[in-house]
Formats: sequence, structure tokens, C-alpha cells
Amino acid sequence: MLEALLKSDGGSNSGKYSNPELDKLLDSGRESFEQAQRKVIYDQVQELVAADAALIPVFHVSQVNVGRAELKNYAVHPTETYWVTHETTISE
Repeated sequence: MLEALLKSDGGSNSGKYSNPELDKLLDSGRESFEQAQRKVIYDQVQELVAADAALIPVFHVSQVNVGRAELKNYAVHPTETYWVTHETTISE
């Protein structure tokens, strides 16, 4: 979610926030599967975001998604209530 909202080229970065150091940390966090290393990286991410006041959350929407086996190509997006595209279909 942080990548979508705060990475320089993030898909939901509507504030156009840009910080190359944050971008590198977010990339490093995605590349590591070592839990201890990821904690160190994301702790640094949180400190940088807080220091820059890059994002001040006002609210968070609770999201419930229900589906059925016939629903195809439906994806839950981390920053949207729902994500229905032209590829979403219901088969019979």
C-alpha cells in the first residue's frame, strides 16, 4: 500500500510525493524475503514518511469483498473500494 500511495511512480500517488531514498527502500523491501531484514527496511520507511509528513491519513475505509466461483478477473486493490475492469466477467 505504501508503494501505491508514496512511491514516486505509485499508481495512487495523487499528491505527487517523490523521494528517491524512499523509492529505494520500498524496492529493497520487495526484494527481500528475510523477515528481520524487511522489518529494518520498513522501520526506515516509516521514519522517513513520518519525518517528511508525506501522508497524513484522515480515515480508513473498511472493505468487505464477497465473490462467487463464477466471477473471473476481479481483483481487490489496496487503495480502492473495488476494482472492476472490462476484464471482470461472470461465467455461467
